[in-house]
Amino acid sequence: MPTSPAYDRFIKSMQVGYDQWHDGIGYDLDALAALTADERADARKLLAARAGRDWRDVEALEALQKLEAGTDARSIEATDAALRESLESGSIDARLRALAALRAAGKIAADEFDGHLAQEIRRAQIYGGLTPALDLVERYPSDVAKRALLDRCKTPSDVAVHCAAMLFYLAGIAREPYDWDHRPFFLRLNGDDRAAHIAAYEELCDRVGMKA
Repeated sequence: MPTSPAYDRFIKSMQVGYDQWHDGIGYDLDALAALTADERADARKLLAARAGRDWRDVEALEALQKLEAGTDARSIEATDAALRESLESGSIDARLRALAALRAAGKIAADEFDGHLAQEIRRAQIYGGLTPALDLVERYPSDVAKRALLDRCKTPSDVAVHCAAMLFYLAGIAREPYDWDHRPFFLRLNGDDRAAHIAAYEELCDRVGMKA
């Protein structure tokens, strides 16, 4: 069966080359929006089969979720199921994007969301999910997520520096998620001196009002 020009454009955009990877360019969502209902179903199956290997797949599924709002219930359920699959088995960036999409659409309970986010915070690294995880904590703060942030501060690392910065912001101490006015203190959580780190961690707990 012949496909539309929009479908052909969308499929072509899924062939990610170096420039698309390097510049963080997603798939052609304008082409996705122009697909027929049958073509959307085909695109959904294709995206779901990839199980969130790339954040672009989840971004496209999220776009489908919005496009299908108020339409056929089976289509909505299929897209939600694909997002769930990405949440369970995708890369950390894909999992976090799927988590955000489900939360924004009200398709995941608050306590389940908080549990998933806390789990990702404990796994995240500087170039592996930390930025989207912190973005979600900022949008949806919870005691569970804040505890995960604090736990990452127990061990000296660059991650601890950023988690402490977010805790300062959530506690109303800092003006922004990484307030450079407090950077000298944050950096104390990434030193080689164990005693100094323990002292900084205890001070962090005291300042943000959390138990060690």
